[in-house]
Amino acid sequence: MKKTKIKKVYEDYGCGFSVKLINAPMVQIRGEWVLDVNPKKLHEAVLNALVFKPSRLTGAEILFIRQYFQMTLKEFGEKFDVTHPAVRKWEETKNKATEMKWSIDKDIRLFALTGISKKARDFLEAYRELNTKAANNSVEIKINLDNVA
Repeated sequence: MKKTKIKKVYEDYGCGFSVKLINAPMVQIRGEWVLDVNPKKLHEAVLNALVFKPSRLTGAEILFIRQYFQMTLKEFGEKFDVTHPAVRKWEETKNKATEMKWSIDKDIRLFALTGISKKARDFLEAYRELNTKAANNSVEIKINLDNVA
């Protein structure tokens, strides 16, 4: 029988940046406690958190979004009408906010939303919320895993 537990707060770096997971299900494998969650569902939850994050996207978050959609630098750049060196420059900022224009940041978030929701209502709600420019300061990403199947 496998041992399981719920960890109140678990800091995960699997997406390339810190994500605080609340009520994280854990399972013991060969004596080591590991996260016990569907990676696809977790990545969708992270993507959703990035869409509504109240601060600017970081380079690591841009890289995560690009890789989630399995896009090359060139494809991602073309999608947002920038060159692939511009995308690389964003990604190289790592855990710092990129210096991209807010309109591009917002477009990337809305594009990300289309990957996890096909509901027009969700898109409209996000657009209205993103109408206000995000802060330049970094905001911690927290996801309650009670809501992730």
